[in-house]
Amino acid sequence: MKTFWALGMSCLILLSACASAPAASADKDKEAKQFVTADGTANLYVARKSEMFGSIIAFKLLVDDKEKGSLSPATYQLFVLPPGQHKIEVSTGLKSARLTVDVAAGKNYFLSTGATAGDAIIQPELGVVLFEEMGKLMVSQFPRAPIQE
Repeated sequence: MKTFWALGMSCLILLSACASAPAASADKDKEAKQFVTADGTANLYVARKSEMFGSIIAFKLLVDDKEKGSLSPATYQLFVLPPGQHKIEVSTGLKSARLTVDVAAGKNYFLSTGATAGDAIIQPELGVVLFEEMGKLMVSQFPRAPIQE
């Protein structure tokens, strides 16, 4: 009976500790979901899938080796970038996934991230969403996470 009680308490603690980042304001979220680029820039959206596996760990987001915030499951972030190549990384602190993306002014780009099983620890994955309409649909379902300046 003690083992059952201890297991139950452990589950409650894990569920209550699920990663969550405060959402950006409703205005910032609505603005980002217009998918309009500023002159001479590109929009890069990074969305984290809604998932139970790995949900207790927030992923750190790095753009060009600078930490720009974090993503909890079912959130996205928008980065307004100058044209050219940019290094994007998602990290748990122990494991990372990286991509280099080449962006052009006036365009929207979408990346998707999530958790996979690694060597006894959570491994983030990062991939390109090939179709803009799929990226827009993905982003429209999630709240925007706040950006770290």
